[in-house]
Amino acid sequence: MKKPTALLLLIVLLGASLSLSGCSPYTRHYSTIAMVTTTSSDKPFMSFYSFEGRQVFTINARGESNRIKVSAKLESGSAVIRYDAGEGLTDFLTVRGGDEISTVIESLPKGRIYLLVDTEEKCINGDFHFELEK
Repeated sequence: MKKPTALLLLIVLLGASLSLSGCSPYTRHYSTIAMVTTTSSDKPFMSFYSFEGRQVFTINARGESNRIKVSAKLESGSAVIRYDAGEGLTDFLTVRGGDEISTVIESLPKGRIYLLVDTEEKCINGDFHFELEK
């Protein structure tokens, strides 16, 4: 009697952990000092003093032809902004120390869009903001 109950409990816990963890094909990994971030909304962002690694953002685009406004600035270091709108990763923009950039990702389809910030070297004093334009 104890084995079926334990097995059922294990299955329920495994199912709950999978549903709570999400299904992102990308993992975030980083070392940071003083970071403020939100990763899933119509306006995800991150601001930090020091950052090295990968941060993953998710936007759920509801229209047929979507635009995401991107603004980025770094004091030093370099990072690549990539996105995946269902067809694999696309390199979009490289931000280097001293850059302050504002641009738009055009013609994105309806659905989940992943935005990634991957550092090429340690970045200092940076801001990355994304906004789904409605």
